[in-house]
Amino acid sequence: MEHCPRKVDKTSLDKEVAKKLKELFLAKGYPEHSLKTFVPFTFTFNDATFNLILPLIVELEERCILLCHYRSSTRGLLSFEREALALARLFSSPPPKYALLTNLQMFVLIDIRSGKYEIGGVEKIPDYNPNVLLAQPFDDAIFDPNIEKRLLYLYLSGG
Repeated sequence: MEHCPRKVDKTSLDKEVAKKLKELFLAKGYPEHSLKTFVPFTFTFNDATFNLILPLIVELEERCILLCHYRSSTRGLLSFEREALALARLFSSPPPKYALLTNLQMFVLIDIRSGKYEIGGVEKIPDYNPNVLLAQPFDDAIFDPNIEKRLLYLYLSGG
């Protein structure tokens, strides 16, 4: 994993989001040991450093297979879809299979390879199925990391 091992200061909102997501994933059959909460990620680009806290990732066989990205937006959650995709593509190598963008009311499941997404409720959280979730990661570069870095920088810097 490439995420940063630094200490994370958690707000009450961070705790609430992580707790709710963990409950939802446990209800879908995920083993508790596969759910990592409050995962720090440090991103540096153009001499700017951004410290993010991911509320939850799913790790199987020491590989991140799903990354959750929380945005509180009740309207326009999809405006963060490209940010979540860039974040997931840069988070680990190989990238996770999925990113889940949520405001805890709406869920957007994003396929990292294709960039396609599905919108809905909690039913968009994939059921626990290790055979599907651990399908061979893609080895070939299907995206340009420099473009993903620029896009993530634009989202995080505000434009």
